[in-house]
Amino acid sequence: MNNGTWLVFANESICNHTRSFHEIGIVSWVQRRNRFQIGDIIYFFMSDGRYVRFKAVVEAKDCQREYKQYWNIKAPDDITYRLRLIAEYE
Repeated sequence: MNNGTWLVFANESICNHTRSFHEIGIVSWVQRRNRFQIGDIIYFFMSDGRYVRFKAVVEAKDCQREYKQYWNIKAPDDITYRLRLIAEYE
């Protein structure tokens, strides 16, 4: 089976994805609207609207949100995917 490739929109006014990737190397992404599979590649288009900044891999699913401290609002208690940073682009 081939792994999928996805593009997601990361709204930095809600959650500081950049800091989470830099400090702990992961972000948690909600499962309810996405159908990612383990091994899928996820590209992050950042809310500043200029470019794709991060590349990550789906490492696990059915996880509790692991990085609530990076949220600018109260983080929801969703079941999530764990996305592991692979690359950062300038």
